Amino acid sequence: MLANCNTLSANRMKTAAPEFKKNTKLIIEMKKDFEYIFKKINVLKTKLNNQYPQAFAAVHEIQKKNLEKEEKAEEVVNVEDQNSSKTSQGEQIIEY
Repeated sequence: MLANCNTLSANRMKTAAPEFKKNTKLIIEMKKDFEYIFKKINVLKTKLNNQYPQAFAAVHEIQKKNLEKEEKAEEVVNVEDQNSSKTSQGEQIIEY
C-alpha cells in the first residue's frame, strides 16, 4: 500500500513539475515587469516634482489626508469585527 502511494505521488509530481516551473517563470517575468513599471513611475514622479513642486506638494498632502481617513475607517471596521466576533462566540442558544 505504501509503495502504491509512493508511485502515485511520483507520477503526480512528474505531471505537476512542468506546470510549476512554467508558473514560476511567469511569476519571475511579472516581477521584472512590475519593477520596470515602478521605476518608470518613480522617474515620472521625480520629473513632476522638479517641474511643478507646488502642485506636487499639494497632491501629496491630499493623498496623505486620504490615507489617514482610510486608516481610521479600517480601525473602526476592525474594532467592529472584533466586537461582533466576541459576541457571537459568547452567545449560546438555549432551547427548551
